[in-house]
Amino acid sequence: MIKDFGNVWVANRTGVEYLVQSDENSAYSSEFRLNKELMKSLNSNNVSCLMSDSENNIWIGIRGGGLYSLIRKTHKFRNYIPKGLSDKTSGGIHKVSCMQTRAVFEDSDGNLWIGEEEEGIFKLPANGLYSDPYQVIRINSEYENRGYAFEETKLKNGRKIIWAGTSFPANLVAIDNKTGAIVNLTRPESLRMGFVFSIEKTSDDVLWVATYGNGVFRLQLDDYGNIESYRHFSIYNSELSSNVVRSLYFDNKSRLWIGTDNGLNYINVSDESLKVNRIKFSGAEQDWFNNIYVLDIKEYKGNLLLGSMGSGLIVFDYVNNTCRRLTTKDGLYNNSIKTVLIDQDDKVWVSSNKGISRVDLTDNSIIHYGTDNGISETEFSEICGIRRRNGDLVFGSRRGILVFRSSEIKKNERKPNVFITDMWANGTA
Repeated sequence: MIKDFGNVWVANRTGVEYLVQSDENSAYSSEFRLNKELMKSLNSNNVSCLMSDSENNIWIGIRGGGLYSLIRKTHKFRNYIPKGLSDKTSGGIHKVSCMQTRAVFEDSDGNLWIGEEEEGIFKLPANGLYSDPYQVIRINSEYENRGYAFEETKLKNGRKIIWAGTSFPANLVAIDNKTGAIVNLTRPESLRMGFVFSIEKTSDDVLWVATYGNGVFRLQLDDYGNIESYRHFSIYNSELSSNVVRSLYFDNKSRLWIGTDNGLNYINVSDESLKVNRIKFSGAEQDWFNNIYVLDIKEYKGNLLLGSMGSGLIVFDYVNNTCRRLTTKDGLYNNSIKTVLIDQDDKVWVSSNKGISRVDLTDNSIIHYGTDNGISETEFSEICGIRRRNGDLVFGSRRGILVFRSSEIKKNERKPNVFITDMWANGTA
């Protein structure tokens, strides 16, 4: 008999029994016994001994039947498929699930916003649990309810607006932060943006919008949130390297970085000319950078970290104008890095088609996490993740969201002792 977190394991000639003390102070039990239909059951019920190791795994000795282990995985990764209630355009209410997550955002009040492929936008209050029901906001119609990007602005009257990027025909939708109601704001009739992939504000009255196939737009807002004017940047009127723009990032030096499917660009927003500048390298060692497909952009210790499509994780030193990259040759599982997040301890986490990885850029060491670590879906969405104020890292995937605290993900540094109990050579002991 051994104790395990206040509960008791009992071994006898009929197998192993796990006695659990429930919240109602009444005991219930789980049994582990011989089942000839199950390949992984005990081969005999005649249990002679039990042991719990330093990682709380249970080892079961069978008289004449060998040794078994019951691995007690204590997963720190939590998988959720957000669920909520939605008003259908035809009337009535129906239940919906956030399956294929496309965007994740936390507003200034701590509310969590999730963009989904078909059902619209899911909102979780700041004090809500990830498993609680979400408010579901229908963007436009039954057929156009994709949420691909979010940003927040605060109006002069104190009202907070959540801007949601979507596909045709809405493109950009304004939502009241408090009520979740869609706000009808005016915009110039000539404004035709297209498929919105990223939104970044450089002030509460200026939004930048990245589109798939139509370049970048700068939107000037009035005191009430209406779009009073705009400026369009494309390959036809600027040095923008492509009209397929996937990501925007505003750094602390007044530069707006623009990631495209054909390289990296930036605009100095403090310069009235708003000239588009393209980053290019010469020389065989670094010219691979010139045409990279940029997915995500984050700032890290004076560098930009770029998640890319097919080129791995890229470290760009924009001060010294140098770059390097980590690929599968360096230990990454996949060269398509979907999302880059930096935790509270300045550790770098990336997602791909094959799970989550923690990258240490001081020595380029990489630790991978997948289904064996409790991650139910290993194919993650592009540019879809946040670090929340409470320290949670949230990655969006094809099946909901993955949530974890990086401080709880510990590397097993324990090296077990090895004991040689017997040795054979050429059939002789």
